[in-house]
Amino acid sequence: MTPEHQNRSTFMKVGLSDKDEPNKSPPFYSMKTLMDKKGYDHIDLLKVDVDGAEYRSMHKFMDDFAKEGVLPISQLSMELHLDDDKNWNFGKVYSFMERFEEFGLRISGREVNFGAAAGEGPIPRAVEVSLPFSTPFAIGSSTST
Repeated sequence: MTPEHQNRSTFMKVGLSDKDEPNKSPPFYSMKTLMDKKGYDHIDLLKVDVDGAEYRSMHKFMDDFAKEGVLPISQLSMELHLDDDKNWNFGKVYSFMERFEEFGLRISGREVNFGAAAGEGPIPRAVEVSLPFSTPFAIGSSTST
């Protein structure tokens, strides 16, 4: 990353969680707390890879902004685990994605993560998803004046 762009990115050695645990090593925080600590009111691109904690931590993130009805991010890129290492749970995944859709985020890309295979054979246990904010528009509408 070039020096002139370093102030536009933040990397922190913390855990993402549904509750704040600052005394752990590394410390764990909710996404809202991390945003408050950094003074952010919006994130352009949020990359989440928390190895199974994405459901709890991101549900908390959505709960924190439920009143506003919009998440303060333009795009979410996330590793999404499809099971609990013993059972597939597509209902859980589906309802999770539906909740993001209520906030205006819709899957635009996905890639199976074969590196997250567990058990016998190359059975994928995770998928990388990209969810940009999508604003609805009417077909045939024009933005030109």
